[in-house]
Amino acid sequence: MRRSLAPTLLAVSLLAAAAALAWLLASETPATPASQRPTAEQAQAPQPPRDAAPAERTLARLVADATQLRVRGRVVDAYGEPVERALVGDLSARGPSSTAADGRFELIADRPSAALEVLVLAQGFPPLVTTTDPGEGQDLDLGDLQLAHGGRLLGTVVDADGGAIAGARVEVRPLARSAWPAAVDLATLFAPTQTDAGGNFALARLPAGQYQLVASAPGRQTAHVGPRTVRDADDTTTPPIVLATGFALCGRVLGPDDRPIDGARVRLRKLPNGPRIEARAESAADGTFTVEALPPGPLRIEVEREGFLGCTRDDVAPERQEVLVLHLEAGLRIAGAVRDAGTGSPIEVFAVGVQRVAGSRTARSGTAEQQLAQRIASLRDSAARTTDAPARDRSLHLAADLDDRLARIRREAPLQPVSLAGTQDAPVAHAEGRFACEGLQEGTYVVVIAAPGRQSTRSQPIELRRGEATPELVFSLLPGHEVVGAVRSRVDAGPVAGAEVELIAVREHAPAVVNEAEALYPWLFARPGPAGLGIARTRTDAGGQFAFAGLAPGRYAVSLHHPRFADRDSDVFDVQGRRQVQVDMGPRARLQGRVHGIADRQDTIEVLALGGHGTMRKTTVAADGTYRIDDLPPGEYLVRAYPAKATRYVSRMLGAIFPLHAGAASKDRIPPRDVTLAEGEVRTHDLTLDRPATGRVQGTIAIQGQPAAGCRTWLRPVEGEAPGAGGQSVRGDHDQHGRFAIPDVPVGTYTLSVTTRSRQELASQPVTVHDGETVEVQLDLTAGGLRGRVRAQGVANRDELLGALWVLPGATSPPDDLYAYRREHRVHRLSVRGGAFADDALTPGEAVLVLDLRGRKPTSARADIPAGGILELDLDAGDRLP
Repeated sequence: MRRSLAPTLLAVSLLAAAAALAWLLASETPATPASQRPTAEQAQAPQPPRDAAPAERTLARLVADATQLRVRGRVVDAYGEPVERALVGDLSARGPSSTAADGRFELIADRPSAALEVLVLAQGFPPLVTTTDPGEGQDLDLGDLQLAHGGRLLGTVVDADGGAIAGARVEVRPLARSAWPAAVDLATLFAPTQTDAGGNFALARLPAGQYQLVASAPGRQTAHVGPRTVRDADDTTTPPIVLATGFALCGRVLGPDDRPIDGARVRLRKLPNGPRIEARAESAADGTFTVEALPPGPLRIEVEREGFLGCTRDDVAPERQEVLVLHLEAGLRIAGAVRDAGTGSPIEVFAVGVQRVAGSRTARSGTAEQQLAQRIASLRDSAARTTDAPARDRSLHLAADLDDRLARIRREAPLQPVSLAGTQDAPVAHAEGRFACEGLQEGTYVVVIAAPGRQSTRSQPIELRRGEATPELVFSLLPGHEVVGAVRSRVDAGPVAGAEVELIAVREHAPAVVNEAEALYPWLFARPGPAGLGIARTRTDAGGQFAFAGLAPGRYAVSLHHPRFADRDSDVFDVQGRRQVQVDMGPRARLQGRVHGIADRQDTIEVLALGGHGTMRKTTVAADGTYRIDDLPPGEYLVRAYPAKATRYVSRMLGAIFPLHAGAASKDRIPPRDVTLAEGEVRTHDLTLDRPATGRVQGTIAIQGQPAAGCRTWLRPVEGEAPGAGGQSVRGDHDQHGRFAIPDVPVGTYTLSVTTRSRQELASQPVTVHDGETVEVQLDLTAGGLRGRVRAQGVANRDELLGALWVLPGATSPPDDLYAYRREHRVHRLSVRGGAFADDALTPGEAVLVLDLRGRKPTSARADIPAGGILELDLDAGDRLP
């Protein structure tokens, strides 16, 4: 492990830290407060029989009920009539409840940390998912859950001549997967169907939205069709789905001695500008394989098997019905001998490690220096050819960073000695000191040799290429040096057993690299230690002893870690022969105190301690409001109390700790640390549970007079105007009536925006939230649609027409910098797949269209999107990029 050598990107560091913290808060089992831990006498005391303690059972039931929610409601159809025997279930875990004759239901749900998600299934109706704020009470009335009529997708499956294909399988897949909760298994919810004797199919009771159809039949190529828009209480007829004749490809995989190879992985892929295909198979015991329903070629076939060189062919044509015979050559080989550097006699007991450090030269060079040089040249070439100014700037900036890294590599000597982690196996006997590593793929390798009592060593990078001989390696090992040491407690001078000890080969004259993120968060990032390479690790024995052998002479340090002692680095020392080292470790610190302001004693409150050079610890507050966190490393800490079951508080807390603006930290907004702990210190630090004043935003959104079901309303805090939000946006999902509710919104000013099922923004306006008040929003929005195809001359396969169509409402000309324009203006993005694009919920009116296809120059056009209608148009693709 290389330490303190290369800077870390700030955004990546902050996101990684925030993600790790969020995971910790969400998934770590809360530590039991010291005041709640049973004493030794309590743990050993006999427990009363279960039936002898009704009071305890009653209390346990009441505590369990506090985490549950009683949900009531009624399921009705589109006309308001009750629906009997509908299944209603909580998506978090609980089983469903069935509605009575009057459509009413009642179920017990686990109280969610955020929104309650309920699924309703009834025969003859499309499925319904409703998302609701659970509130603070133990009972929740959902009112009437109205089921839609549902729409139908109708069509036929035919062959290339128009003949019906009976028994074809037709699957339907919602394109807006994010509109469905993750707990919903869409494959089960939307069951496939089969075509009848006339090739007809009908997929009924589908919720309104966009879908993809996947049709398949034995001996036929699979077809993917979409998007297809389904409207409620309406039929949508799709053009006939054509399943072209599929071809079976058979083959056999043989080894260099013509023996069959089983378990070889066979993969078929398209060639550039070829048909879309991705098929796999595995060879049987006799080496044979078969892949069905393939399109005509040419296709690329790739075969791989451990111990053999891979095989690739680009001339595969399944329509020829030939049986392929694919030969795999034996893997490549590295051989060598190990000798004593002084006498030249063989060393017969050693371990060999082979590390693949890069692919073959046909792809890129194996050395870090050559790889960096090629990457820099590629970035500068890309910057010279692009017309996108932000992309050009990013490429040049990255190239400059890599230039600095390349300069360091060229001026710094490589680290010695080699990492002992390069050999995972124990030393074994090798006759006459000879070894051979076989079955290797093409690429660049490093060989590591470790022998007892000798200095470990490694080879220079060795490139293995098919058909080229590799010279035999000869390793001459010098006598090894060793470091032995002891770890003692700074308190009582007793041995510290079980401490992790890392040996670091110290780099001489290490360049001083200051990481911007570390400069902003020095209390959060790992402790600065000796700059060098961690080459080996061990643990201290019962007497606190440790030892490292087989070392080259040089400068070293040891770094120690123990769960109950503060991390410690030794001074740098020279190794020549046998070196003895002693390191003392001090005890860790304790943080304790009381949390004030807990209004509801039934709430689970946790305390987080963040800092201590990479430490994130939390504990649950005891019933009397106290907390305690033991074994904290010394350092600076942020300490926060928060409701454990409310993830919104966690998100806001993270936003306040890591204030980001335009991808960088705002230095002046980073909160000061609350405490600084020294080794062995016991610090009392009281906290106040800070719940910001909040309000509620709710309302009903319609589009063209129809409920905006499946859409979302967002609240994005205005910079500096909603400090309690921690910079976090919140959203409310619309139910089937277009209603939404966003509770517990910190007071302040927000930008309210409405996005459609396809995530297009249709409206935005400022909203101010006051303490304890509800903001009602009623909007009836207008929208228009856009549908069309891309025209491109000389394109045989329309699958290569991929990219995006940008719609700029109100613009009069295409901007010079689209990415900068998007930061200040509303922009719609339509995906272009197979040369087609469509969206029926866009901002109506005049707009500029920018067509940006992969591998082509952007083009622009003007359009007037009709309110309540759909504009159909064809656009010309730009010229191919050189």
